[in-house]
Amino acid sequence: MNVKRHLGFGDTPSFKNLYVEVLKNTDKTGRLKYANYDPSLGEPPTEEQTVLLQSYKPIMPTLTFIGSEKLHGENMAVCYSNGELWVQGRNHIRTLLGDQNGMAAFVDSTKSVWMDIINSLSTLDLINTDTHTIVLDCEWAGANIQKGNAACSGTPKGAYLFDYYRVVSNTDDKDQELYATSGIGSDAHGIYNMASFGNYRITLDFNNPLNVKLT
Repeated sequence: MNVKRHLGFGDTPSFKNLYVEVLKNTDKTGRLKYANYDPSLGEPPTEEQTVLLQSYKPIMPTLTFIGSEKLHGENMAVCYSNGELWVQGRNHIRTLLGDQNGMAAFVDSTKSVWMDIINSLSTLDLINTDTHTIVLDCEWAGANIQKGNAACSGTPKGAYLFDYYRVVSNTDDKDQELYATSGIGSDAHGIYNMASFGNYRITLDFNNPLNVKLT
């Protein structure tokens, strides 16, 4: 079975969209009770219930976000399933015949290293790569991949692994789980783990989003 396909990384939401999503998913039971609405009945909410659902203000959580330096590179992912390894950019699969900035050539030249990483992760996290695809999301950066004053201009090209990887069902691309990439990488081959570099933590109380603590 050929499972090679483009598995998009997705958009980076604005803070406004993030806030709305957190608000919508906080205390769902309390929201429904406040509006006296039971979705299991199969009926849409009345106008009055809709107003109550939208006006409900739950006690919001305090969340900690971890960030790293902006490399100013290009979105990249190395994917594997069912005996096939491929690399993709944000919008399409990259091949040696349709390469851009050397991404496909880099993965081809380091294929054995990527397979060692993938085999390690599939064993550690019990991933069945016959039924699921491992997606190693990373940033492809260095050597003027981005023109101008990019952070990695003039440095050797390399792949910088994010601190998680995706496991995607081969029958439903929306069925995805995230797993940590801690300790995974190969500096000697230009495959780095972003968690090994300096990072920042932002603690955000969604009840008072203007009071942000940066550590």
